[in-house]
Amino acid sequence: MRKMFTQTVIAIILVIAFHFSTTHLNAQASVAFQSRISGLNSPMEVHTAPGDNTRLFIVEKAGVIRIWNGTSLLGTPFLDISSLVVDNDERGLLSMAFHPDYQTNGYFFVYYNDNSGNLTIARYQVSGNPNVANGTATPVTPLVNLPKPFENHNGGHIQFKPESGINYLYVATGDGGEDRKSTRLNSSHITIS
Repeated sequence: MRKMFTQTVIAIILVIAFHFSTTHLNAQASVAFQSRISGLNSPMEVHTAPGDNTRLFIVEKAGVIRIWNGTSLLGTPFLDISSLVVDNDERGLLSMAFHPDYQTNGYFFVYYNDNSGNLTIARYQVSGNPNVANGTATPVTPLVNLPKPFENHNGGHIQFKPESGINYLYVATGDGGEDRKSTRLNSSHITIS
């Protein structure tokens, strides 16, 4: 009898809790957009560097990475490779990733479509000024350069995931574009030491 009473009380509590939770879920939330940063041109991604939550690194499609320091957008870009990047349709500077050891080695990687439209991944390094990168890739030859003949389906993202002491750079590339019969290169990974 006592077990039945306990189960009944629990059932009543659950019904009441469900009623209040669904009433709350059906309420209209007030959502408003408030622009915090102006002066950007087609932002694609926002990142923080490992160990630094005071600055936001904003990837712009035209080939520029800008820094927001919490109060303003810095006038000098962190990196400007716009002369190397084609910016049309779905092409451009699409992603960046900081090396997991960025605090000690200063390396970061960018994913973009070069002036021939090829998917390119290159490594850069921060200069002596933490708000400005060296403008030349290291090594000068890109790490990856793959043909992408079509302007569409170039979507991409790069991201590090350290596993068992090895730093893997994962690459998502899109499906090759208009042709649909082209080589499917949807994702891969690169080992970076």
